[in-house]
Amino acid sequence: MKLRLLFIILGVCFLGSDASFAQKKVDTTKGMALLVIRKIDSLYPRKIDVKWSNIEKGSCKVTFCQGAYFYNLFYNSYYPSPKNIVVDSIHVPIKVLRAFDSLYPQAYDIYWGNDGRDSVIGVSFNCHCSEDNPSIDFNSNGTILRKNKLIATSKSPKEITVYLKEHYKNEIISNMINETTNNQGKVIKYTIKVDGMSCDDCAYYWVTFDDKGTFISEKFIPAGR
Repeated sequence: MKLRLLFIILGVCFLGSDASFAQKKVDTTKGMALLVIRKIDSLYPRKIDVKWSNIEKGSCKVTFCQGAYFYNLFYNSYYPSPKNIVVDSIHVPIKVLRAFDSLYPQAYDIYWGNDGRDSVIGVSFNCHCSEDNPSIDFNSNGTILRKNKLIATSKSPKEITVYLKEHYKNEIISNMINETTNNQGKVIKYTIKVDGMSCDDCAYYWVTFDDKGTFISEKFIPAGR
């Protein structure tokens, strides 16, 4: 799943009666274009927990809750044309936010993304825990579909190391491998990066194995991708 990854500061949104949807007064609109503020007010009249922030010169962001979703909207200018006001956006179901927050209350550097249809919502993050580079895919009800984390390649099935040494003799093999588990915590696959130059923009391969270490597939990623 190719995710559109967007950085957000995770907020906690609460659902309640219709009366609770009155917008909270949050003094974060200073320096924002009135046109943008009015556009958001017209599109999302029942929003709550509204927070505006400057990303960099010429762009801004607003996050808020409305109904069962958390919204994260980006703008490319303080004075955009009405026809092209929203550059990118993503909304995360409240059930997903609550499920994630209950699992990782200390998470930071949070990136959300989806599959373009909101049926799968992914999140990558850092946490004050033993997991290395974790990420999770949820369905829209907040149920975990799969979970990824990095482990030492030496801790994966030995068949993986044997295969890599045999088929990628002249390539650089990472000493870390991605382990994917299902919602029951059972390993379903391993994925590892293999390249020849060990640089950020170089071409490389994603090589995938099943839970027993049997080769499944190889995907070539061109340089610069």
